[in-house]
Amino acid sequence: MPTTEIPNGVSYTPDHRGYQPRTAAPEWRAPDVYAPALKVDGTVVEQAHAAIVHARDEHQKHLAATDAIREHFTDEGYRARLDAFRSTSAAKEVDRALENVTARRDAAAANVDKVRKSLSPNADTSGELRASRYLQRVIRTLDGKDGGALFESANQLISSATREELGTLLQELPAYLQSRGSTTDWIDAAVAQVVPEFATARAQLKQAESAFQVVRTNVQFVRQAFASDRPATILVDPSKYDPDVA
Repeated sequence: MPTTEIPNGVSYTPDHRGYQPRTAAPEWRAPDVYAPALKVDGTVVEQAHAAIVHARDEHQKHLAATDAIREHFTDEGYRARLDAFRSTSAAKEVDRALENVTARRDAAAANVDKVRKSLSPNADTSGELRASRYLQRVIRTLDGKDGGALFESANQLISSATREELGTLLQELPAYLQSRGSTTDWIDAAVAQVVPEFATARAQLKQAESAFQVVRTNVQFVRQAFASDRPATILVDPSKYDPDVA
């Protein structure tokens, strides 16, 4: 038979002719804090930016969801609930994203060094003799120059050098120019003008460095958002600096 509700908080069932306590409501339990990492295809920079944007969006959802159930928490519990987002996979993936972009930048720098070294391979005895004779001619040419004339002559030597001669210049010219009080930071750019693969390696490094700077800034923004429990500011898309996109 149906149960009859009585205002004193108990119910009366005619079948049993007795009083039965009202069933206690189940204890409220906060839902788990869950924000999975995002797995996408693409270049290192594309994957990193997607992970950072995903973490920002998941964090904003977490803030809104936690505010919606604010009444169930003490001040300490509310703070702990907000802070729990930093332990999610989405939040941790932000650190991994920066690590990957940093590694890509470092790989680009290593490739520049590799290409530069390939232009100055170890020569056999006859090659060493040719290099020595060429260096003597270079020194005679440059010894009579000063200031701007020294720079112009050195630049001309690079632009007109054969690959073998270029290797000698890369090994010997920086030290010579420094001994004359002249700058050497222009040499790599001059070499890039005549060696396409070196130009490509330098361009990739420039792109990778720019992408790293943008991603690092984005990571700083979302980390600050996680710590302050506020939505992250607008993030910058690093795709135009991606070294792996032609």
